[in-house]
Amino acid sequence: MMDEGEQEGLLGKVDRWTRVENTLARQALAEFLGTFVLIMIGNGAVAEVVLSSGTANNFFSINIAYGLAVAFGMYLSVGISGGHLNPAISVTFCCLGKLQWRRLPAYLGAQYLGCLCGSALVFGIYYDALVHLDGGRRITDPALPNATAGIWASYPQPHISWQNGFVDQARITFGSSILSCHKVVLERSTLKCWLSSC
Repeated sequence: MMDEGEQEGLLGKVDRWTRVENTLARQALAEFLGTFVLIMIGNGAVAEVVLSSGTANNFFSINIAYGLAVAFGMYLSVGISGGHLNPAISVTFCCLGKLQWRRLPAYLGAQYLGCLCGSALVFGIYYDALVHLDGGRRITDPALPNATAGIWASYPQPHISWQNGFVDQARITFGSSILSCHKVVLERSTLKCWLSSC
């Protein structure tokens, strides 16, 4: 059993060993962890619903899980990197001058890598259930009952045109960019926000 002095010494060594001095590396790590948590929790909830054929949970639980996933991801990263968690948000912040363009590749790489690792973890955890449901074939057609690819990406119904799908995704991306820039716009405004304490 360690005494208190030994524990403090060990914790000090661990703290020095794990400290990241480079600001950009710290920000990239925060974005990686934030997007990893977002995808791990969110896609995990989708996998649970899809692989149980809706018996374990439902659409409402997916929404709750994604809301919590965003909150946890933001909690991990907002104090260090701004908590973008989305490449479109990072590009928007660059356009508004709140993120330097030279930092953008690190942010994007960390976000994509975090999403990839979160997705890989969900795939690994639910691998047996995936094979059981789809027989090892990742089926993307959402009209089929054993389609599993929708766990990781959205696929349009057969009756949706590519133009309509593009407008839908552009609308959502634009909306999230506008909402995330709320504070940026208020910082530049002389008006005070009556909805929150800016």
